[in-house]
Amino acid sequence: SGAGPMKELRRRVSILGVTGSIGRSTVALIKELRAAGADIEVEAITAGRNFEALAEQVRSLRPRFVAVADADQLETARAALPGIA
Repeated sequence: SGAGPMKELRRRVSILGVTGSIGRSTVALIKELRAAGADIEVEAITAGRNFEALAEQVRSLRPRFVAVADADQLETARAALPGIA
């Protein structure tokens, strides 16, 4: 049919701890796979307190949902994500 192996399936993923080392590695892999033609949709991401990195990932990945670990930090996270939260 001409479709490569990356085009065959849509994948939906959630990334817990997107700003940590494993989360950053996962983001890099998703970007690499997308560049190769994979259809990967990010449903949700979570983060602790690194709101600058979280904002960068939100802009890059465009997840449907974003969560922070500490509810007391919600307003700080919203301030870091203007127009998103």
